Formats: sequence, structure tokens, C-alpha cells
Amino acid sequence: MAESYPNPEVAWHAEYNAANVDYDEIAIRVPNFTGNATSLSGGLANDTFRLGEEQVLRIYRRDPLSLVRERELLSRSWSSFRVPRVLDHGSDFLLLEYVPHAPLENTAEQGDAVGRALGEIHQTTFDGCGLFGDAIELQQRWDDFVDQIGEVIASHVESFSAHTELFRDAADFVMERKSMLDERSENGVLLHGDFKPSNLHWASDGRLLVLDWEFTYAGLRFMDIGQLVRFGCPEPFRESFVDAYTASGSDLPTDWEARSRVFDLVNLVGLLRNSKRQSRCAQDCRQRIEDTLRA
Repeated sequence: MAESYPNPEVAWHAEYNAANVDYDEIAIRVPNFTGNATSLSGGLANDTFRLGEEQVLRIYRRDPLSLVRERELLSRSWSSFRVPRVLDHGSDFLLLEYVPHAPLENTAEQGDAVGRALGEIHQTTFDGCGLFGDAIELQQRWDDFVDQIGEVIASHVESFSAHTELFRDAADFVMERKSMLDERSENGVLLHGDFKPSNLHWASDGRLLVLDWEFTYAGLRFMDIGQLVRFGCPEPFRESFVDAYTASGSDLPTDWEARSRVFDLVNLVGLLRNSKRQSRCAQDCRQRIEDTLRA
């Protein structure tokens, strides 16, 4: 049996209490549902419930526009991977099909599938970087993507004192490498925005399943890659991923992995900023940040 692809988030999830299932809230959105429901996740952004054996209900708590964007991307005809079908939708929810799946594994086959999938996603390009509105079109542009990353990290320095020194070091680390990060002039690409092993699964029909598109935006491709390799990218997955991704038409520099880890600092800082003290999430994110700063 193949080993699992590195994913410490499995342990993180075990530390959080699952959200209580509110059947009244489910009934408002899925009136005909009468079976058992299970909480799959809970948080500020949304709640996700499995309804019976065939459906998943996602309730959007924070950003209704993310629902519209996610519905658009789930409705696209992707060729190299699959997404759940949208069965119904409302002003604050999506009702999706449940796709039976297993965790991502460290195999050449699955590395190839992930490389082809990310290559296809990144084939959608934009004339800049920034945030989308209610469609997959740039609404809020960023003049400089690397500057934006540095500013986001630096904003946590003043807003959260528990990791002030570490956050300041991370912001300085990014800006000190600005010329290296900027040296390959690229347009923005469609970013999944949360392209991590917890959202990548092997479906029962032998295809890659890509979930949770709510954080999509336009930016440099190393952001998605950084999330994928955050906690390691072992062989044979790594070689197959690189070969498949480059075959899609996007070459990778020799330092692609190191570059991606620098970009991922902004995500790690955000995770650490919002994690509980002494949690596995906090410990793992802090260690990953420190490792990157020492590299």
C-alpha cells in the first residue's frame, strides 16, 4: 500500500470540535432532506455538512460572493480532474454531490494527476493580479504581487503580538528576496487559493478530485504550488508532478520549490495568526515558517 502524501492537517482537524448539526438550518435550505447529517467542517468562512450518503451542503457565513465564484468554477468542464456537481444553490448555500474519495498518496500516478490538474487551472490567465468580484474577473487589482504579500504579513505584526518578531522576520525575508521573486515577469493566473492535500483527493472512479474553491483569486502560480509542497513533496510524486505540470506549457525554474515556500509564508502566517495557542496547527506552522527563514 502506498504511503500518504504529507498532510499534518489530518492531526489539526482532530483537535477541533465538529460543529453541531442544526437540522433546522439544513431544512431551510434542503426542505426534502430527512436523513442523518454529519458535520465535515466548521469555521468563520462556512459550514459543511454531509447529508446522507450522496449530498454535501456548504453554508457560506462570511463572503456570499465566494459562493458565486465557487459555483462558477465547479460548473466548468475541467478535463484533467473532477469536481463535485452542483445540485442546487441559494443565496448562502451550495448543495453538492458527495464524491467518494480517499486521501492523496505518494505515487507517480497521483503526482502526474495533480501536475496536470494544476497546469490546467493555471492556463486561465489575467493581465494582472488581484481579487475577483462576483465573477472570475479582476475587480481589485494589486500593483505589485510581492509587495502585497509583504504588506499582508506585516499587517499581522501590529494586530497580533504573540508572534510579532516571527511575523516581522517573515515580512523582511520576503522583501529582501523581492528581486529574486520578481525576476520572472509573469501575468496573474487563476489560483485555486487553497491547493493543499486536504482539498485534493483520489476519487473512487480513479480521478483526482479538487474541492473548496472559495479562496480563488489571480496571482503568481507559486502560491498554489507552495501550498501543495508546504510540508514536503516526496518521490515519486514530486518528479511526476513536475513533468506533468511543465507538459501543460508552464516551465518551472530550478529553484521552484524554494521560491514557492517563500510565497507560502503569507499563508502560514495567516494560519498561525488564527490558530489556537499550543495547538498542533500552531506548532506545525511556526516550525514551517522558521524552517523557511533558515533556508
